[in-house]
Amino acid sequence: MFPLADPFATHLGCRCLPVPVLPHTALPVVIAGNAWFTSQDAATQLQVLGPSKLAHFQAGALPLDALIMEEVLPDGRRARRETTLRDLGLDRVVTPRPAEPTPQGASS
Repeated sequence: MFPLADPFATHLGCRCLPVPVLPHTALPVVIAGNAWFTSQDAATQLQVLGPSKLAHFQAGALPLDALIMEEVLPDGRRARRETTLRDLGLDRVVTPRPAEPTPQGASS
C-alpha cells in the first residue's frame, strides 16, 4: 500500500490501478514479495527468475528488491521495469542442461 501523495508508477503491460482503502474497511491480506518468493518451491522460483537471476539470488548476490528499476520518463511519469543483469553488473550464469534420457532399446 502506498500513501496518496506517492505518484503511481506503471510498467510495461501494466494492468495495475490504485484502489483507495477507506476508513473502517478491512485491509487486504498482503504477502510481501520476499516472503512469497522464498515460500515457493524450486520450480516456481526458477520460472519466476530464470536460471541466471536465481543462481545470483541463491548465492546472495541479488536481493529481490534489486530486480525492479524505477525511471522517470521524458513526460515526467514514473515507470518501473525489470532490472537486467547488465544493469546490476552481474554475469549470465550458464547452467548445464540435463542429459536427455536414452530411449529403452536404443543402442549408442
